[in-house]
Amino acid sequence: VSLEEEAQVIPKTPESHPELKLDPEAEKTISKSIKDLSSSFNALLKNLKNELKEVDIADVVEYLEENGLDYLPFDDLKTAKDFRDFINKVNEHYDFLDCSLLQLIAEEFATDALSEKFEEHSNVAAEFRESHTVDDLKYNLTEIFNPYLDDFEKGPIARIDLNNAWNGVQLSRLRTLIGCFFPDIKIKRALTKHVLIKCRSVHITYYMTESADQIQQIIACARERVDFMKHIGLYHLAINGEVILNEAEKKDFKFESALQEAAKVGDSEAVEVLLEIGRGTDVLGDISKALFHASSNNHYRVVKLFLNEGANPNVRDTDGESAMHAASRKGHHKIVELLLKEKADPNTCSNNGITTLMLASFNNCYQVIKLLLKEKVNPNIQTKNGTTALMLASQSGHTESAELLLKAGADPDIKEEEGWTALMIACQSDHTKVAQLLLENKADPNICSNDGRTALMSASFNNCHQVVELLLKEKVDPNIQ
Repeated sequence: VSLEEEAQVIPKTPESHPELKLDPEAEKTISKSIKDLSSSFNALLKNLKNELKEVDIADVVEYLEENGLDYLPFDDLKTAKDFRDFINKVNEHYDFLDCSLLQLIAEEFATDALSEKFEEHSNVAAEFRESHTVDDLKYNLTEIFNPYLDDFEKGPIARIDLNNAWNGVQLSRLRTLIGCFFPDIKIKRALTKHVLIKCRSVHITYYMTESADQIQQIIACARERVDFMKHIGLYHLAINGEVILNEAEKKDFKFESALQEAAKVGDSEAVEVLLEIGRGTDVLGDISKALFHASSNNHYRVVKLFLNEGANPNVRDTDGESAMHAASRKGHHKIVELLLKEKADPNTCSNNGITTLMLASFNNCYQVIKLLLKEKVNPNIQTKNGTTALMLASQSGHTESAELLLKAGADPDIKEEEGWTALMIACQSDHTKVAQLLLENKADPNICSNDGRTALMSASFNNCHQVVELLLKEKVDPNIQ
């Protein structure tokens, strides 16, 4: 697909799309900030060139090597005739919004006064990048990004089109986004010298300086990451004329929903990017909701990302269930262990009084039961209708789970609201091994339910021959009425 053909398949923004508004005074303030930053930087760069015109280039290169700036073309820099030539060779690695490279040089080789001015400028620039969104800057984007791009117009480009939610993202976060596909931008390139950004939905043109082989590798890698792109809000990506993704813009795209979807499917890369994009903002909502989905689907790395980001493992959904419930129900013992380390409450109950131990017992999640009992959870907690974990294990015929519970002090004679015990439930369900285990642990076979039924009656009614034989061996009273 040629670039001309690509232009025909890019989804058009509907004419009815509402024009974004910006307060005129705010626009003036932003425009002034940009001009002040640009002017300040140009003055600092001029002073740095003057102060270091006699500096030994070999010393500068050695200092940068010692500081681990491996992305710089050191062999080429060593051939610089003087500091001005050196500055020209590192041109793509700084701009007025990010001059950390020049600040580092100034700290070592310039006067203290100039070094302090670079630090002041860097602080103001960092605050500008973090405090302004793409939407804030839409009237100034051309002013920020256009001046540097004449040299790249005939080279290869990448087109990245983002859903409208990206308008609310800080300018600094765009580097994170571009770096997902073009890693060099994250560490070595001044954003303004390689990118053009247009605003309505967010359209990014990235002017590529990678080699032909590198571009082919980037394209091949991108083709394997289409789901990732959708999760983080891309709807179109074309690299050097090759269309990788081309869908209609999602007007209802929200980062919060995208994060939950990425958590469900275990897209850890998308989760990591979305967390970085949303850090310090409210665009992701409560990330603890997404933690629930990741825990339920056994996505260990994603769960760890959320916990490291400060997600609360004890947040409950509308049914009163937490991430611990979600993981315990499915036997994800590694997730349960991780949540417990982060102070998840093992005794938490749902709105119906269901505990994590009950869910694990009902589903015979042996490893989870062991972890929970190690935390000294109470095996005799009852739901609103009186059900216990032991009753649920007995109902499902899970002998191993029942044995763990009994060893931890589960009472086999507790009754639920209709007067049924774990033994009665096991006998009715024809679970002979569980019934035998309960009897060995002193379960009373003669207890009656509220309507007068015994374990023997239930087993007899359901034609459970082996259970009946077992009970008769225990000398139950067959004449109870």
